[in-house]
Amino acid sequence: MKYSNSLYLKDQIPKWKTWNNEPFHPISYSELLLPPKAKIFFESNNLEVTTYRDLLEQILPNGKIKQNGETYKKEQDWICHFDPDLESSTLARSTNWRGLFGQADKAELHLRNNQLGKDDLFLFFGWFRKTILKDNQLIYDPLNKEDMHIIYGYLQVDYKLTKNDSEKVQSWMNYHPHFRYELWNEEHNSVYVARKNLSWNNNKPGAGTFQFSSELILTDLTNNNPKGLRTHWRYDLFPMNLYISYHKPKSHCIEINDQGNKIKYFQAATRGQEFVITDSSKIIGWVKSLFA
Repeated sequence: MKYSNSLYLKDQIPKWKTWNNEPFHPISYSELLLPPKAKIFFESNNLEVTTYRDLLEQILPNGKIKQNGETYKKEQDWICHFDPDLESSTLARSTNWRGLFGQADKAELHLRNNQLGKDDLFLFFGWFRKTILKDNQLIYDPLNKEDMHIIYGYLQVDYKLTKNDSEKVQSWMNYHPHFRYELWNEEHNSVYVARKNLSWNNNKPGAGTFQFSSELILTDLTNNNPKGLRTHWRYDLFPMNLYISYHKPKSHCIEINDQGNKIKYFQAATRGQEFVITDSSKIIGWVKSLFA
């Protein structure tokens, strides 16, 4: 079973190696530091929450999580598939550090077929729910059960590395899971290395995370989405005739609801790791506005 598909305990992991046969030291959630603004928020509320392990202890329902039929207690120190790595403050860093994103198997083949490369931009989105503090505990807001797809980070590519580029791998990169021996030697495996700064804004790093705003929400939260489905995205973000892989023109949905009103939404593919937009000139203004 692959590293990214399982939870491992820190003291039970296999003796993995890096691509160049050095010991591979996987990273646990207790080693990953929260962003400075998050730490300040918790400190201001008298909570000692400084790592992602601390955050898991706050948010896990009943103090445990189930995966692959097994139950993992929150007290156990799990390691994680630390990818994408976008924030410099998460770990102690080499002065040469850049953001890294690894991809393998069919998802990487899809990126190669679409010729992803230098100066192309990844926007990372995930599945989120609103949280609140109650009785000195971070919980999911019981009054707001909306599941949302939200853009949380980005990486603009400087170059990518494959198993044919071993001479270009720098020693500081070896912590990243896609430099682990088994992944590095897969037929379709790449690590995308971020630019030092954005090509259109030298004042912003080539990889990072966004501070939350409503503009980052992909899910339509209006009456156009009466069932609150997270894959019903905002129609206005995706112009007609925009090419986005795994989607067809019929993804732009226009329906008449029970009240006779016209509703519009963009039906995002329910499965798919990478959606590639090739004629990005149609949405470049919106994308750049996210960095403002």
